[in-house]
Amino acid sequence: EEQVRASLEKLDLTLQRMEAALLEHSWLAGEEYSLADVVATPPIDRMADLGMSAMWTERYPSVTRWIEGVKSRPSYDATYTKGTRASEVFDIKQISIPLQL
Repeated sequence: EEQVRASLEKLDLTLQRMEAALLEHSWLAGEEYSLADVVATPPIDRMADLGMSAMWTERYPSVTRWIEGVKSRPSYDATYTKGTRASEVFDIKQISIPLQL
């Protein structure tokens, strides 16, 4: 349980850094979609797939706006097609996480 909490705290720190960047810019590294956004998308998408999106939807509105912007891009639908989500392939129970970090 201690290792899980430590991991969640590290994820939260990352979300804090993302929120700070997104308060200043439309995308993570500025006003243009960049490699920073490309690299950050898969882990955020996987977290959402596992039911962990409350980590940002409840505390980081700029991250929420950012991921919605990412999802609106044609490349997102081309990449995350039906059957590519772990929850579509495996019997994964949604993760219940303590949000009071």
